[in-house]
Amino acid sequence: MMEYFSNVMCACKDAACADQTNDEMTRWGTEMARLANRVHDEHPSPELVKRAGEIMTNYTGCMTKVREPAPSDPCAGSADPCGG
Repeated sequence: MMEYFSNVMCACKDAACADQTNDEMTRWGTEMARLANRVHDEHPSPELVKRAGEIMTNYTGCMTKVREPAPSDPCAGSADPCGG
Protein backbone atom coordinates (compact mmCIF):
# COMPACT_ATOMS: atom_id res chain seq x y z
CA MET A 1 0.00 0.00 0.00
CA MET A 2 2.86 2.40 0.67
CA GLU A 3 4.02 1.96 -2.90
CA TYR A 4 0.47 2.58 -4.10
CA PHE A 5 0.28 5.86 -2.16
CA SER A 6 3.70 6.88 -3.45
CA ASN A 7 2.54 6.30 -7.04
CA VAL A 8 -0.65 8.27 -6.44
CA MET A 9 1.30 11.14 -4.86
CA CYS A 10 3.74 11.24 -7.78
CA ALA A 11 0.81 11.48 -10.20
CA CYS A 12 -0.62 14.54 -8.40
CA LYS A 13 -0.51 17.81 -10.31
CA ASP A 14 -1.67 20.15 -7.53
CA ALA A 15 -1.64 20.65 -3.76
CA ALA A 16 -5.28 19.55 -3.38
CA CYS A 17 -4.44 16.12 -4.77
CA ALA A 18 -1.35 15.91 -2.55
CA ASP A 19 -3.38 16.84 0.52
CA GLN A 20 -6.05 14.25 -0.24
CA THR A 21 -3.46 11.54 -0.88
CA ASN A 22 -1.60 12.42 2.31
CA ASP A 23 -4.84 12.31 4.33
CA GLU A 24 -5.72 8.88 2.89
CA MET A 25 -2.25 7.51 3.60
CA THR A 26 -2.34 8.87 7.15
CA ARG A 27 -5.71 7.15 7.78
CA TRP A 28 -4.38 3.90 6.32
CA GLY A 29 -1.17 4.11 8.36
CA THR A 30 -3.08 4.81 11.56
CA GLU A 31 -5.31 1.80 10.96
CA MET A 32 -2.36 -0.45 10.15
CA ALA A 33 -0.56 0.62 13.33
CA ARG A 34 -3.68 -0.08 15.38
CA LEU A 35 -4.07 -3.53 13.84
CA ALA A 36 -0.38 -4.38 14.16
CA ASN A 37 -0.46 -3.66 17.87
CA ARG A 38 -3.40 -6.02 18.32
CA VAL A 39 -2.16 -8.85 16.11
CA HIS A 40 1.49 -9.45 16.98
CA ASP A 41 4.66 -7.94 18.27
CA GLU A 42 6.90 -8.90 15.31
CA HIS A 43 9.51 -6.52 13.96
CA PRO A 44 9.92 -5.99 10.18
CA SER A 45 13.00 -7.33 8.45
CA PRO A 46 15.86 -4.94 7.67
CA GLU A 47 15.06 -5.35 3.97
CA LEU A 48 11.46 -4.29 4.53
CA VAL A 49 12.56 -1.30 6.60
CA LYS A 50 14.98 -0.27 3.84
CA ARG A 51 12.32 -0.59 1.12
CA ALA A 52 9.78 1.35 3.17
CA GLY A 53 12.34 4.12 3.60
CA GLU A 54 12.97 4.26 -0.15
CA ILE A 55 9.25 4.43 -0.87
CA MET A 56 8.72 7.20 1.66
CA THR A 57 11.67 9.18 0.27
CA ASN A 58 10.05 9.01 -3.16
CA TYR A 59 6.62 9.90 -1.70
CA THR A 60 8.04 12.90 0.16
CA GLY A 61 9.96 14.09 -2.90
CA CYS A 62 6.83 14.02 -5.03
CA MET A 63 4.78 15.75 -2.35
CA THR A 64 7.40 18.49 -2.01
CA LYS A 65 7.57 18.97 -5.77
CA VAL A 66 3.81 19.42 -6.18
CA ARG A 67 3.62 21.81 -3.23
CA GLU A 68 6.51 24.06 -4.30
CA PRO A 69 5.47 27.11 -6.26
CA ALA A 70 6.49 27.10 -9.89
CA PRO A 71 9.75 28.96 -10.42
CA SER A 72 9.15 32.47 -11.61
CA ASP A 73 10.24 33.44 -15.08
CA PRO A 74 12.93 36.12 -14.70
CA CYS A 75 12.15 37.34 -18.21
CA ALA A 76 8.40 37.73 -17.76
CA GLY A 77 7.14 41.28 -17.73
CA SER A 78 10.39 42.91 -18.76
CA ALA A 79 10.60 45.40 -21.62
CA ASP A 80 13.17 43.15 -23.27
CA PRO A 81 11.85 39.67 -22.40
CA CYS A 82 15.29 38.03 -22.44
CA GLY A 83 15.21 38.00 -26.20
CA GLY A 84 18.28 40.16 -26.52
